[in-house]
Amino acid sequence: HMFFALSGFLITTIILQEKQSTSTFNFLNFYKRRFLRLFPALLLLAMSVGLYAILFTVGEERSSIWQEIFGAIFYCYNVMWAWGFGNESNLLAHSWSLAVEEQFYLVWPFMLVLGFSIWSNRSIIVVFFLLLIISMTAKELHLVGGLYSAIFHESIFFGCISALIRFHLPKFDIPIWISLILLLIICGIGIIPISSTQFN
Repeated sequence: HMFFALSGFLITTIILQEKQSTSTFNFLNFYKRRFLRLFPALLLLAMSVGLYAILFTVGEERSSIWQEIFGAIFYCYNVMWAWGFGNESNLLAHSWSLAVEEQFYLVWPFMLVLGFSIWSNRSIIVVFFLLLIISMTAKELHLVGGLYSAIFHESIFFGCISALIRFHLPKFDIPIWISLILLLIICGIGIIPISSTQFN
């Protein structure tokens, strides 16, 4: 998804800019900003859906909605979907993308800061790109299951790598035809894992 790619690009840029200006990265402030940006509106939506469940649903449908609310609030909807929970309703189905985002927030800053402590600026781009290719290959060869596909979306990390290239290789000139191919790849990898696995 382009949404994921843009998110990866934005978050990586934020991390790199803070690290450049302060020579460090404040994890606490980062997670505080991310929490305040998403959670209040999500909580209000979940409360509204919970009220609807109490007033207008019964049985399996109500149970499924409560499972959805749990998955949305704790940002694990994508994992629950992969495991088959909450399938009787889809009122909060869109929150799977928020779960992917939040799980990305938990992992990526640590990966990035650790990477910079081990490799040079150019090397870290190569390392993360190779890891991305390995992940895509593993999916195509069906070496990983639906749970992995539900959690890991390569389009996010294409955005991350784009930010790394822009930040550390500002004079790196990419021909327009290569840019178009990369754009098609980003669009494609956002669609293929979902259509092929359906989180099952």
